[in-house]
Amino acid sequence: EGLPTTLGNPKLRRIAQANSVAVQRLIDAGAVLMGKTNLALDCNDVQSYNSIYGIARNPHDLSTTPGGSSGGSAAALAAGLTGLEMGGDIGGSIRTPAHCCGVFGHKTTFGVIPASYQDIVVKGPLARSAEDLALALDILAGPPPGPIARGWHLELPRTTKRRLADFRVAVWADDPACPVDRDIASAVQRVVIALRKAGALVDEAARPDFDPAEVFDLYKQLLASAENTSLSVGELREAFAEAESLQM
Repeated sequence: EGLPTTLGNPKLRRIAQANSVAVQRLIDAGAVLMGKTNLALDCNDVQSYNSIYGIARNPHDLSTTPGGSSGGSAAALAAGLTGLEMGGDIGGSIRTPAHCCGVFGHKTTFGVIPASYQDIVVKGPLARSAEDLALALDILAGPPPGPIARGWHLELPRTTKRRLADFRVAVWADDPACPVDRDIASAVQRVVIALRKAGALVDEAARPDFDPAEVFDLYKQLLASAENTSLSVGELREAFAEAESLQM
């Protein structure tokens, strides 16, 4: 409340008139809100630049990106400016910056953290440890205030597992629909070896019962719908014409 809110887009610049449910829950729990961090234009990129606040850089190497779209959040954590941040995620906007900056990020299940605007995006915490993510999620998760809170409650059972040897782990390291870089695949394989040495039951052949290519095509349609809701009819026609020209 009272802070500039832009989504990185000059056309959407305004002053927030109220705190979101998630922010208010953190404040009520004793969090000290210091401000906001940078993000990509319209919260939609794998880097974090916009014409209002400029470019966010990776504190580990200023010549590289902190990722996006919640790149400012991950960069602030990696630089030691804060111990907890918030982000939004559809296709990696929490997870990509967390990876780029060497911090922890959690894309929550849809609806677990209330959002003032809900299409296919979800809110989630970023932190410098898994323990801090769990602490934040305990505060943030739950139905929004109002009648809906009567209909469901978030009561996840605590795990009884205490060792890696107690877990079953499915590994989906590569797929023809989404080829994985050799360096990434090698890193995943090292994790597999470490898990097996620790006694975990690792299955590299287990797969969900759906076609990844078909699901990705559906995801792209949902993503396009979610990201273009603010465009005028004229802007949509221009976007369609540009897309068609790229396919020729």
